[in-house]
Amino acid sequence: GGVDSQNGDRRIYISLFDVQSNEGDLDFETGIWTLHLSCDAGRLDMWLYNQTVGGEFLNYVDPNTTLNEPANARRVISVGSFISRTEWPSQQGGLWGPGGLELGALSNFSNHGPTRDNSVQSNPGGKPEITAPGEFVLSALSADITNAPGGYYTASDGTHLAWKGTSMSAPHVTGLIALLFEADPTLTSSDAKSILIQSADVDEFTGETWNESWGYGKLDAYDALDLATSVSERENNPQISDFTLNPAFPNPFNGTTCIQYVLNPYSFATPARLELVNTRGQRVRFWKLDAKSGVQTILWDARDQSGQPVPSGVYLAVITAGSLLNSQKILYLK
Repeated sequence: GGVDSQNGDRRIYISLFDVQSNEGDLDFETGIWTLHLSCDAGRLDMWLYNQTVGGEFLNYVDPNTTLNEPANARRVISVGSFISRTEWPSQQGGLWGPGGLELGALSNFSNHGPTRDNSVQSNPGGKPEITAPGEFVLSALSADITNAPGGYYTASDGTHLAWKGTSMSAPHVTGLIALLFEADPTLTSSDAKSILIQSADVDEFTGETWNESWGYGKLDAYDALDLATSVSERENNPQISDFTLNPAFPNPFNGTTCIQYVLNPYSFATPARLELVNTRGQRVRFWKLDAKSGVQTILWDARDQSGQPVPSGVYLAVITAGSLLNSQKILYLK
């Protein structure tokens, strides 16, 4: 297909069929098939997109970098799934569950980040952003459903079905974002994503975050709403001092990261500034900040004040306003 205008890479699509219109059915030979590809240099990423005859890769297998479109888009919120229910009242009588599930663990169908590198380094970092309940979720049973599972998966009321998938976890996030906008209609999409990340739960399953399986952690609707409400209240209450530097996202990042801060205009008459400092204490970038209502956003493209790319490594984002100081670490990976 030539060079893709979006990322500078070449895309190859291979289809294998076991039916030919002129010759009838053709039986695939079972066993190991080998694909031979050659090029001068570079990396090739391959995925099994869809199949009906069975098959799997046997070598060079990487369990990560499996996010599908559109979850790999830069500005969307990519949602993974964790096990939120192991049994339910079934039409077959009593509580039933498929077994082998650990409450709170990652679902085995939840795809892993990060997104792949490409020729122009435009890949978004920090994917997925969050995980939410997705295995199993009791939802309305459509009268038009085809190939419905047996009665074990139908709730005892006959009108709800226990189902699993990121199609179950994504609506949790969608609903929460609607509540965030209800709490504060002035939020931007970046604000909403920042609130989800800041309020995410971390536990023994997620480990340290961000990571390629859990993103920034598990969805916490209560804390997210509390954070959105408290920010809104502080902005409308001149008696409350507010000086906040939110964690950058994505972090680690490759390309661009989002730095968000809040300076309450009722509290800060003095000039404020944001500086990015390397591990040697050298300032590589700075911005003058105005104290405005709401969450403010600065995008850093991993370049210094003169526009030159900076090397990979740890950087410190530091906001100072008068005698106050706040800082967050940012990891840049090329």
